[in-house]
Amino acid sequence: MKAVVLTANAAMEVQELPLPALAAGHCRVRVANVGVCSSDIQRACGNGAYFYPLVMGHELAGEIAEVGAGVKGFKTGDRVTVFPLLPCFTCGACACKAYAQCRDYSYYGSRAQGAYAECIDVKEWNLLHVPDGVSLADAATCEPSAVVLHALNRARLLETREPKKIAILGAGFLGLIMVQILHRKAPQHEVHLIDRNRFKLEIGAAYARHTEYVESEAAWQAYLKQCKGFDVVVEASGVAQTFAYAIAMTAHGGTTLWMGNITADLTLPKALVSAVLRKELSVLGTWNSDFPADWNAALKLMQEGLKPSALVTHWITLAEVPDILTRLHRHKCGQAKFEMVKAMVGRG
Repeated sequence: MKAVVLTANAAMEVQELPLPALAAGHCRVRVANVGVCSSDIQRACGNGAYFYPLVMGHELAGEIAEVGAGVKGFKTGDRVTVFPLLPCFTCGACACKAYAQCRDYSYYGSRAQGAYAECIDVKEWNLLHVPDGVSLADAATCEPSAVVLHALNRARLLETREPKKIAILGAGFLGLIMVQILHRKAPQHEVHLIDRNRFKLEIGAAYARHTEYVESEAAWQAYLKQCKGFDVVVEASGVAQTFAYAIAMTAHGGTTLWMGNITADLTLPKALVSAVLRKELSVLGTWNSDFPADWNAALKLMQEGLKPSALVTHWITLAEVPDILTRLHRHKCGQAKFEMVKAMVGRG
């Protein structure tokens, strides 16, 4: 099979790899769609890989090409998506079925070989059937969609009928899926999407009631001075300073929800810690998703018409993955601008 192989930091190439014998309890999935995740930028080009050679890719959907011994719930031709985390099933978190908090997990595409390939062998436990009416392109977004649903449920934003004023800091793929879901499932809320990227904000404007372009530290300080406060503020960018901004922007008695994967150290000044105390804020962390509950909920939303694949800006081939990741890394480092929300291998 063809696969994109990370052979060393910032060194990727398409190789022909032999197909291994299919292990018992596994299914061989012919990959139809796989998303390029921002976490792969650091893994590919920032010395973030656990080992080499590595096949990355963990947001995928496809069809069962072969079924291993002992598999009972799937057959050849079934359309599936894949929960990429491989729990140990022995730690305390696993005993509580909080698999995303497993203390000794593996992970397709980072700690185990992934889906930037024509095929991937997957444990039956990690597979979910894709319902009729849901495209494989949408099913390949199930992982980030489930992450967003988990965060929304932590803040109870889908269950409350009381209108809330919500700020989402970051118009990346997760932030845009969040405004897409809120637009469809909780239109009573007043959603403000905030970012320093006009290109992404223009896409988000189709779903958010308001968009705010804040391009620099000076612009942020000016914005914070006039900010009246939000009932809920979601940090969705991972930029360290925005975690602090989220606290400053949350109104008295409100909720600060930290969802982004923080990229640098953060020191909170005394005044912001006092703000948490004086405003009696609820500061919530959210991590990954509950499997299978959040994944089934995401697939149900897709059955009802949610289309995260509409946010994909670059449909690419497997051979284009190295160039896309290199360009994303250069953009992230400020070396060359590259406007993109999401790249996905395959067809929409």
